[in-house]
Amino acid sequence: MYMLTPRDLERCPVWELALDEEDVEGQTEETLRPLIDAISVDAREGIYIVRTEFMAGDGSIFHGYCTPNAENDLGHIQPVIVTYKGHVHFWYGGIPPAEEDLRGSYGILEMNRERVFPVKFRSLVSVRSGSAQGTVIGFQFLSQSRAITDVT
Repeated sequence: MYMLTPRDLERCPVWELALDEEDVEGQTEETLRPLIDAISVDAREGIYIVRTEFMAGDGSIFHGYCTPNAENDLGHIQPVIVTYKGHVHFWYGGIPPAEEDLRGSYGILEMNRERVFPVKFRSLVSVRSGSAQGTVIGFQFLSQSRAITDVT
């Protein structure tokens, strides 16, 4: 999934994690397969990533993907902007992002924090079950206190 390009998402807006292929040589838990004819997804039926539109705080539009999920939180939906310069992740799991990662993300977008946030995102694919939209107020991670922390 970390190798997807904007063209991949334009060509096929729905991808499925190929969890049943992890034992195949060269495949990992991040291996995807395109679902060419899919026009909607149900988060109860599998793990999908879907083409997503992002609107930065200054109104700029970007595209990428998110993972529809019944849990309506950033850690499950994990929205990612995809550009030809690289991917911009907003969720960092249990590890705070390094300063160089944040600088890199702003560089990919050619924007500063004030122009980027808040970022609104929404799936461009119909989601029958689960959430695939929201607002990101900053780069986030899960701190030791189990609270989500915004990196400003």
